[in-house]
Parts: sequence; structure tokens; C-alpha cells
Amino acid sequence: MNTETNTTQGAQYEGADRYPLLNDRVYKACLEAVIGKVKAHLLAAEANANSRGTRLKSSPLTQLEKAGNLTADFCLRHFAGIFDHKSELSSGQRRLVQAILTDAAGMMAERVQSARQELEKKAAAEVEPTKAPQE
Repeated sequence: MNTETNTTQGAQYEGADRYPLLNDRVYKACLEAVIGKVKAHLLAAEANANSRGTRLKSSPLTQLEKAGNLTADFCLRHFAGIFDHKSELSSGQRRLVQAILTDAAGMMAERVQSARQELEKKAAAEVEPTKAPQE
């Protein structure tokens, strides 16, 4: 894999030498997709609470969102600290960010598997001789 074309431009995160995913474009795209789903669920929960005349209780999720930290860059900045057990986030925030990072890695693995299967299908189709029409 060519790392020059597969890394985010400019952003270098602490621990990138030990965790190559930190600068991988595909991983960041997967991370942004997971965060988008989390935000959508949070908005739906907030709307549900508002319709009942209540508010959501404070949680690591609501805290990160309120602070503007529910972003891919925030998660990537804290990646090494979390996995090296040196994070300054609260334990709940660490668990949340770790779950998001892990879901993104799973999504990336699914994309890789899907792409691999597609390539195998194409290769098999090219190898298979074309049948001549019967007369």
C-alpha cells in the first residue's frame, strides 16, 4: 500500500509511528461515518427527550458533544493516549472514544473485505474462459 497517497495531508498525530491508522484516509473516513451515526442517535434522543419536556442526563457523549469534541480529529488526537493507557480523559470519555475508534476499525475491515471479494470476483471472471455460442 502506498502510504503517500493513503495518508491525510498535514495532520500528524502523536503515536502515528506506532499506530499507522492515525494517518490513514480510509480510517478517518470510517471514523467520520461512525461519529455521524453517533451524532444522529444523539440528536434523535435529544428530540425524544424534548418532546417529553425533559432533557438528556449528562453523559460522556453529551459532554463531548457540548464541548465540540465529538470529532474525528479529537478522537485521533487521543488515540495513542487511550491505547497506551496514558489518556487524560475521564474513564467514561475514554470508553466512548475507544468504542468509536474500534467501530471505525471494524468498518474499515469490512470495506477491505468487501473490496477483496470484489477483486477476487473480477479475477475469477477474467480467468474463466468465455464460452463460444453454440450453433
